[in-house]
Amino acid sequence: MLWSCHTDTVHVHGGIQPVERAGDVFSLRTAKDSNCLGADDTAGVWLMCNMIQAKTEGLYVFHR
Repeated sequence: MLWSCHTDTVHVHGGIQPVERAGDVFSLRTAKDSNCLGADDTAGVWLMCNMIQAKTEGLYVFHR
């Protein structure tokens, strides 16, 4: 199994995006709190890091 995510982000301002969790769904608190232009894969990086820690088998590729 191959797991892949990109590590680049595109933001107007640096900092942490405010996120909330409702069950298994993660989302931004409000659209006005976001400054991401749509090219952010921080969630994918977080997910794959947790999969590695959980020893989920596969080839992991982090690319830019």
